[in-house]
Amino acid sequence: MRQRWFPARQPPRAREHWALSVTHKQVFDHLVSESAAESARSLDMPHVVYVQDPYLCQSSVFGPFGDPVEAMRFAERFVGDLIYGPYDQPVTTIVVPLEPVVEVERHGC
Repeated sequence: MRQRWFPARQPPRAREHWALSVTHKQVFDHLVSESAAESARSLDMPHVVYVQDPYLCQSSVFGPFGDPVEAMRFAERFVGDLIYGPYDQPVTTIVVPLEPVVEVERHGC
């Protein structure tokens, strides 16, 4: 029978506390301003409407539209034109900005 030796258990170290120089409000304000800036940048981009219809097991994309307001108007009309009978309309629509694609040159192969 072999004996196994285990290292002695070390006592837990006192936890070090680090003081943050940033408050929660400053972090929140920064996130809100970044989100608003991103939303403002996306207003000039063309948008598409992504439609997911679980009743028909189908997803579709419509567009592009010139701005998000035009895309939202289309989405509202599209959902309003669907007839499901006495059931609720299970369609989900999402307005998505189309970001420009930057082509990168590849060197080598």
